[in-house]
Amino acid sequence: MAFLRFLSDTPDSYRDTNYSIRQRLTLLMEEWHMDPSLLGVEYTKQALEICDVSPLLLEDVVKGLLPAIAEKVNSTPSRVERNIRHMITSTYYLGNKDFRQSFPNGTPTVSEFLSRIYIILNNEDDIAKLLFDLGLNPALLGFKYVRTAVEVLNEQPNLKYNICQGLYAKVALAHSTTASRVERGIRHSIEVASHPMLNTYDCFCDMFPKKPSNSEFISKLYEVLHFYDKN
Repeated sequence: MAFLRFLSDTPDSYRDTNYSIRQRLTLLMEEWHMDPSLLGVEYTKQALEICDVSPLLLEDVVKGLLPAIAEKVNSTPSRVERNIRHMITSTYYLGNKDFRQSFPNGTPTVSEFLSRIYIILNNEDDIAKLLFDLGLNPALLGFKYVRTAVEVLNEQPNLKYNICQGLYAKVALAHSTTASRVERGIRHSIEVASHPMLNTYDCFCDMFPKKPSNSEFISKLYEVLHFYDKN
């Protein structure tokens, strides 16, 4: 299964919450050999500090996060975007193996780059990695609901035969919400991830040749991750 190549370990130093988000990001950027003199590096650090407090800004990077960064650094959203994009392109074409492994679908957009780093620095696990590589936005509630759903299936695999009545209720309880909101959140995340304009679209189609239902999506993720764990 080609999509299993996207699952790889993340060094523990990036997850150490004894360090600030800026310190952890600095460690990651050093590992990726990013040029610290580039303005995009500082803008990215500002972005992650903002997202650490307001993660929902990742849901709309262009209209939400970039203006927030620009305000902090006394610049404009377009200049912030341009400098982060230049940093991404420079690093990607230098050929750093770890950086390219984190973005297997090619040079990421600014939104994809910031979302991916946010996942890495916030206790990324195999579920989160796979969801990101399939194009699910970590700022959306559906991302969290799917992640919890797979975790619940790991403990209670029989619930994959009772997703609507059983699994959604467990996920809803974990997030202090309702089963109907869980269902809507997951469905919305799948809709977003299946958009053909995303760089991750090929990966999504590799795993789901046609757009899946919520039940099909969750069940397939569970099977893939269960297979990966066995091997």
